[in-house]
Parts: sequence; C-alpha cells; structure tokens
Amino acid sequence: TYVETFPLIGDCNDDGVFDLDGDLPCFVDALLGIESFPGAIERSDINFDGFTDALDIPDMIFCLVYAACN
Repeated sequence: TYVETFPLIGDCNDDGVFDLDGDLPCFVDALLGIESFPGAIERSDINFDGFTDALDIPDMIFCLVYAACN
C-alpha cells in the first residue's frame, strides 16, 4: 500500500516535530535568506503566499503558541 504523506506545515527543519527549539531558528534563517538545506524556505512559508517574509511571523507565532497551523 502506498501512502503519501505531506510535510508538517511549520516544521521548517523537517524533523517531523513542530517545536520552538528546532523550527524557530530555521524560520529566522529562512527570513534572512540563509537556507541551510533544500526546501527550508518553502516549509517556512506559513501563510502560503509563496515567500518566507515578515508576513509569515504572525502565523508562525500562532502555530508555536497554539500548536495549530493554518
């Protein structure tokens, strides 16, 4: 059986967990244009506008505080 999984939105460092310690530094790096691995910027595009920018910050904070992403 083939099961297709989708990346966890907000899991910027792609470790399978959405957490402050791992994902926030990755998100900041993405905002600064420092992409440490392929796909980091796309995973941190929390508001799905095609870019990682300051507009993603409120959604990232909401995700971290309430553990619920859009």
